[in-house]
Amino acid sequence: SRFKDECVPLKILQVVSRSKEFSDARMLRTEKKWLNNLNSKLRYKLGEKVKTVEDKIVLLLQAGISDFADLFGEDNLLRVETQKHVQVASRLLRSWAEYVLSDDSPSGFNFEMTRILVRL
Repeated sequence: SRFKDECVPLKILQVVSRSKEFSDARMLRTEKKWLNNLNSKLRYKLGEKVKTVEDKIVLLLQAGISDFADLFGEDNLLRVETQKHVQVASRLLRSWAEYVLSDDSPSGFNFEMTRILVRL
């Protein structure tokens, strides 16, 4: 994994960032410096510099659900993109949690993962 700390919340964000719903996401070369700076301010840091669109999504999701009100400064495009990603991720995670808790889910799903998803 590309993450410094192996923890469940980061793994969940990583899985979400690979979702087909984010297939239209792009990363501009000019965003990399800002994203690497953002990486240094967040709780769950990437193990190295931002390289992929999935890395960008993981960072933006963290920024979107964090208590940092002014991470975006004047960049309204990234603010809007983050809001969109958080809405999509919330929908995906709620659906995932509902499925895991349903009678249709196969036995053997990780109970701890389910507890974390339900809290999101």
